Amino acid sequence: MRKFLLLKALLLFFAKALLAHEDPQFNTVKTSAVINTYFLPQNMHVYVDTNQNTPLQTLRGGLFLHLENFPKQRIPKRFMIDGYVYLMFWIVNDEAIERSFYFTAGNFATETLLYTRDSTDQSWIEIKPVLAEYNEKAYRQLILKPQEEVALLVKAKFARTTVSILRPYLINTIFFKYHLTEIRSKLYGLDIITYILSGVLLMMLLFSLANYVQTKKREFLYYSLYALCIAALLSLKAVYFGLSTPFTVLYEEYIDYALLIFGYIFYISFTRMFLNTPKKYPGLNKLFIGAEIILGMFLISFSWMYYSEQHFKMLDNTENYSKYFMIFLGIVYLVLGISHKSKLMNFLLAGNIANLLFSGYSQFIIISPTSSFIPKSGLFKQSLLFFEIGIFLELVLFLIGLVYKNKVELIEKVKMDEVLKQEAKKQEYEKEIAVLRAQQDERIRISADMHDEL
Repeated sequence: MRKFLLLKALLLFFAKALLAHEDPQFNTVKTSAVINTYFLPQNMHVYVDTNQNTPLQTLRGGLFLHLENFPKQRIPKRFMIDGYVYLMFWIVNDEAIERSFYFTAGNFATETLLYTRDSTDQSWIEIKPVLAEYNEKAYRQLILKPQEEVALLVKAKFARTTVSILRPYLINTIFFKYHLTEIRSKLYGLDIITYILSGVLLMMLLFSLANYVQTKKREFLYYSLYALCIAALLSLKAVYFGLSTPFTVLYEEYIDYALLIFGYIFYISFTRMFLNTPKKYPGLNKLFIGAEIILGMFLISFSWMYYSEQHFKMLDNTENYSKYFMIFLGIVYLVLGISHKSKLMNFLLAGNIANLLFSGYSQFIIISPTSSFIPKSGLFKQSLLFFEIGIFLELVLFLIGLVYKNKVELIEKVKMDEVLKQEAKKQEYEKEIAVLRAQQDERIRISADMHDEL
């Protein structure tokens, strides 16, 4: 009996050792190296469960690849978003005190679960999830006792947005607030530019509303709604950049696209009223109405796909196709506008050209971030910067066009007033002539009567 128990103990020992070494060990992370933050890719092994059906307890080292072995050393976004990403690494507390960290798989990891090996049967057991400060969804707390060594398995799922990226970090808990500040520093001052532009757009909003109240012209109402949508889009982007709160995720997944589409629909409506296309350019007016309907259909389709949880590829394609359509609409508007040879339209066309060029380059940065034409880092790698430049130039040219239109309308009003004055004077003269003529006729009648009496 004692021999049987001894044999069983030996088999269990070797089974544990075999299972322990089955997991890949690559540059085990030492807690003494995590002073502030520690970037983990060099220690990280990855398995992507594209169908979300791999049983947790079947995950062993043979399924995992080091991140360096993936094409371009990164995972396609559709796999990160529509599937689960499993990360595995070893960590040891080589210090004499207990250490506490926050782990994140990336800033837009909407689901993060941590597992470690059970000491008896080597099965994966979940570490009780503890959220980080400030309601940050992408971060989970990890506590290690002195001299404790564990294989850590991370199950992560990412937000349905193109800004989702795998960037695994270990962060010293006392350094967490500084870590969030450091993420914001990656904007390279773009947040200041965004706040300034948002302030300008809010001023335009108040200016347009004041004009609408005074003149009751609908173009000012539409422009104020456009300014509101774009100001909200930009300011929320700057305020919540680098955060992973539930609202930030919803904003990046859906709200920013909805604000963009609503903004462009209102801008098209503003252009129709500003140029008076229903009367002056009926063909262009039909084009604009059709564009409003198509953009509305894009938004409805995107909303249905988003709330019915369709594949990310469908959402991404819908968003990209709508942006390509807006670029195509801008080109058609440009061609038709040049043919009309209207000076007022030329100001809006110039703004449209600026927005078209800079928005097109912004989209190019989004779809081809590794292109040789794009800086590796810095302010000019930010796609939002070029989008904002296009918006700003369009705003400036709109103001120039508005000044020109007001000038033309003032001249026309002066001319009309002059015509009305001349018409009033003419009517006065005609009245005076009619009175004189009546008086003359009366004199002639009286003279004739006197002549007859004589």
